[in-house]
Amino acid sequence: MGNNLSEIPIVFQAMPRWDHPYESTAINIAKRLSKKRTVFYVEHPYTWKDLLTVDQSKIYNRLDCWNPFKQSYHKPYDNYQNLIYIVPSPQIPFNFLPEGNLFEAIRNNINNKIWKTIDKVIDKFNYNKFIYINSFDPVFAQVRSQKELVANIYQSVDNISGEKYIAKHGIRAEKEATINADLVLTTSKELKNKLGFYNNQTHAIENGVDYYHFAENVDGIPEDLSKIEGIKILYVGNIGLRIDYNLIEQIAKKFPQWNWVFVGPEDKREFKGQRLKSLNNVYFLGKKSYSELPPYIRFADACILPFKCNELTKCIYPLKINEYFACGKPVLSTSFSDFYPLSNEINFFNSIDSFESQMEDIINSNNNSDRKKGFALNNDWNSRTKQIEMLISNVLVEKSSQKDRIQKSIPA
Repeated sequence: MGNNLSEIPIVFQAMPRWDHPYESTAINIAKRLSKKRTVFYVEHPYTWKDLLTVDQSKIYNRLDCWNPFKQSYHKPYDNYQNLIYIVPSPQIPFNFLPEGNLFEAIRNNINNKIWKTIDKVIDKFNYNKFIYINSFDPVFAQVRSQKELVANIYQSVDNISGEKYIAKHGIRAEKEATINADLVLTTSKELKNKLGFYNNQTHAIENGVDYYHFAENVDGIPEDLSKIEGIKILYVGNIGLRIDYNLIEQIAKKFPQWNWVFVGPEDKREFKGQRLKSLNNVYFLGKKSYSELPPYIRFADACILPFKCNELTKCIYPLKINEYFACGKPVLSTSFSDFYPLSNEINFFNSIDSFESQMEDIINSNNNSDRKKGFALNNDWNSRTKQIEMLISNVLVEKSSQKDRIQKSIPA
């Protein structure tokens, strides 16, 4: 077995879909891995129930791939022609079932169907072996291919117990996937410590950033942001369970001269900031497309990560921290996670008083934006992917050596 990655395709199975409006760790890595090799990205299958509840445009986008008389793959990204996107057909919903024989029978049946589709696509591209990466979709981390599995890799991007949909069966499935993997990747040191208990080949590769998308966007200030006068403290991202709404409310009431601006979708189940909407210095500007985000960050006075400090958030390394830094912005954050070696670049707070002192420091001191941009550039997705490629290469070398030792030990 050779260790030239460009000769071995990657099957990359993950939850995020190509037409989701927000960036994801999985798709960012898959795109960049495909610069040197073929990557077959396999999205999490829709269920029959989803066909009735999700945006119908997403269903329409997949009809050709679900047609048994047409190919079940496409290339959604013009700049990544080696990224082959596989769309499994809709499956029976089964996540609601309890652990047991019925759940496992349906799980096995669906996995077999998915891998039948994957093998069919791999055949069209004339490959007979592959590297497998499962990114945070452990219920489907059972490889059922007729091809040669060269290396099995699992990636964890969050504390799975805090993800309501997949936690029910995902906690056990993630343990299984971790134990069975040749290599485990995590997006935070806390996740590394957690999963390293089951697999000593566990490495933390934190989330990255599309640096030039944020650093070089020179559009003018967005109209809705321009209407907010004075100091603007900006949060970008999903507005849901992790945010400490009570602390924000206390700070916003005490310092009415500072404006809080939230850009992102409100999670219908997890949003708890209704009282904030009555405050004159708190603004919710709604969700924006990825292409629209840079000007909001660039024209803010400070950016913020106002998360609760708990078991769920301590495993997070947010995508947005490097997006903030790429725009050269000062960052305020609660001490919810370990941000070393970026900690000296972050203004930490955990109370009203500490927030005041940190905000005053930002306003009155020289923000070293070039240094922050330098950190973001070092954390670009291209750099992160190179780290992952090196770890995969090391696995291939080790497995090749093991295979050679076994062959030499067999009598002629």
